[in-house]
Amino acid sequence: MTNSKCVIVLGSSGFIGSHLVSWLRSYGYYVVGIDMVDRVDSTIILIKPDIFYQLVLPDQHFEDILKEIKPDVVINASGPASVANSLLDPTADFTGSVNLCFFVLEALRKILPECRFLLLSSAAVYGNPSYLPVEETASSNPISPYGYHKMMCEILVREYFNIYGIRTSTVRIFSAYGPGLRKQILWDIYLKVIKNKQVELFGTGKETRDFIFVQDVAYAIQLILEQGAFDAEIYNVANGCEVSIEELGRLFLSSLKVGNWKLAFSSVTKPGDPKRWCADIGKIKSLGYSPQVGLENGILQYVKWAQALKESK
Repeated sequence: MTNSKCVIVLGSSGFIGSHLVSWLRSYGYYVVGIDMVDRVDSTIILIKPDIFYQLVLPDQHFEDILKEIKPDVVINASGPASVANSLLDPTADFTGSVNLCFFVLEALRKILPECRFLLLSSAAVYGNPSYLPVEETASSNPISPYGYHKMMCEILVREYFNIYGIRTSTVRIFSAYGPGLRKQILWDIYLKVIKNKQVELFGTGKETRDFIFVQDVAYAIQLILEQGAFDAEIYNVANGCEVSIEELGRLFLSSLKVGNWKLAFSSVTKPGDPKRWCADIGKIKSLGYSPQVGLENGILQYVKWAQALKESK
């Protein structure tokens, strides 16, 4: 018999995983964390898992954990999360995403088939959508190994629901950001400012993303845990707002309040980077979701964290 408030979070020490652990614990969930490292960012006030297992999956000890814990749901927040790295080393990306996802689903099939499974996928499966805002029913057309491997994981999730009856769900997360994220565009801008260099970014600045604060990601996932059908459905997790990189950069520099920095763009497009993103979030909104943290407020929180990080060194 599974525990309806017990959740295993794979990748519990990562950016989204650690925030998700903290969020769910604050709402009364019993959370078991599994990761290759026991590291929660000490610069953020986060609640740690009730129990933590340091494992590098695939590891057969995971089956023992399933037998002992009997969770209601396993959330896969693990795996590589870099388009650039996936281009340089597609084998590592495939192994850390597709192989791991298969291992976990197969363990559930054999050990705890009544346990639900939630995959954290990515908007990268869409590639360059043919229309915006993009709906979950839009065709997948990845433009990077990272996107292709996320798509493969989604296929596995559908396979194990359709063939083996494992109750599954997938969330396609768009551009998540927030305290603790030491990569991607906000971190890039911040490093260029503190190193006293010109703030030059890739692209033209006209490229767009749909940014979502990390706590809103956790909030959306909680709603799916409590109300989702887990019939292999897919949810876009975003704010439903298209924001240009130029606008984001100006907001960030304004929030820093240091110097008279100007943005510059190289006009060089990085391989694997989409041109425009904006999500249709009607499906997650049907569960009661609405963004809690706007972009300006979210950037202020990120800046506050980044500045405190510098002061603590």
